Amino acid sequence: MITLNLTAKGTEQELIKKYLEENASETLAEKINNGVKVEKDGKTLINKKTLDGFMKYATDEARKQAEKGASAVCVQSDVVFGWAIHYFEEESIVGKLYNEDGSEYKINVVAHRAPNVTQKVTKSEPQSDQLSLFDFSDEPIIETTIEDTSLCINTDTGEIIEEKPSTETDDLVAIICEIFGCDLEVRL
Repeated sequence: MITLNLTAKGTEQELIKKYLEENASETLAEKINNGVKVEKDGKTLINKKTLDGFMKYATDEARKQAEKGASAVCVQSDVVFGWAIHYFEEESIVGKLYNEDGSEYKINVVAHRAPNVTQKVTKSEPQSDQLSLFDFSDEPIIETTIEDTSLCINTDTGEIIEEKPSTETDDLVAIICEIFGCDLEVRL
């Protein structure tokens, strides 16, 4: 029996691990234990998959079946075991990425802050002789403010990863760091 470098959390993951150890080919065991080299952002990285990642994948696959009009789904164990083989075998499914030196790969992200934009709407003069309720208003100008927006950009590709309203710069950096698990360079 092949031994796999997978950490099982709970009975369900233990069953999947046991099935894989009993049925994985040497090639599949090599992929599971050592990961697979992939190219991303012009870098060679190691794609390693976990049982936690598989459980998320299996849940998503089950949801796809449930979306066909069912309010619940039952999946036979042989189907789930087939998903496990596919998940760990398929190189296009990305798990956790590591640099070739074994350190975790982190996306370089730069947070940019868009300036405040203020819109001024002035009261227009009536087009006709007929008066409207707005003509009796004492407030000639209405101001609206569009909130600051932060863009998270992958500095390797220039791709916008996330755009959302920002609060204080420190809060923004903390949120982005929490989401992407990385150190950020902030340019305002």
